[in-house]
Amino acid sequence: MASQNRQPRPDPVASTALQAKAERTVAKMQWYYRIGQEANVAAGRATAAKSRATTARWAKKYRINHHSMGLARAFARQYDEGELADLCSLRKKNGLPFHSGFLPFLLTIPCKTAKEKAARSRVQREAAKKGRSDYETYCQIRRKRGQEPKSSGGRRLAWLGLREFIRNTTNWVGRCGCRPRRS
Repeated sequence: MASQNRQPRPDPVASTALQAKAERTVAKMQWYYRIGQEANVAAGRATAAKSRATTARWAKKYRINHHSMGLARAFARQYDEGELADLCSLRKKNGLPFHSGFLPFLLTIPCKTAKEKAARSRVQREAAKKGRSDYETYCQIRRKRGQEPKSSGGRRLAWLGLREFIRNTTNWVGRCGCRPRRS
């Protein structure tokens, strides 16, 4: 009886692996921020064409695609050191911080004023608390703006398939003569 009330011990190997993954994820976010800052300083007040050239040059230097480099530059423009530290300190339900896949969605939130930055911070904290994925976070951002969340594409067949499965299962159960008992 007493053994049923005991909490299972956490697996030290799993927690060590989780910690290592969290550290790698935070290091990558900080790296994106750092290279974005460097590229922004190098670009200065360049024209759009020179800015694209700077992005391409820095992307080649760090061996990432130009889209990721543009994302790093936007990240460095919209976040300051304190906001970066806050973002990296947040943990989702699984114990991991936000990964770089969240950046495109978080950067869609306007953040020119202190009020907008506070709103972005609330979205981040709420996403971490509820354990939302990057796409779920984006859907929440769109809902807060009064927009319909974009679908992930494809046809919606889940309910049709489920109904057909239930109907066929009922037929199969009826044929074998093993109807479930009603209580």
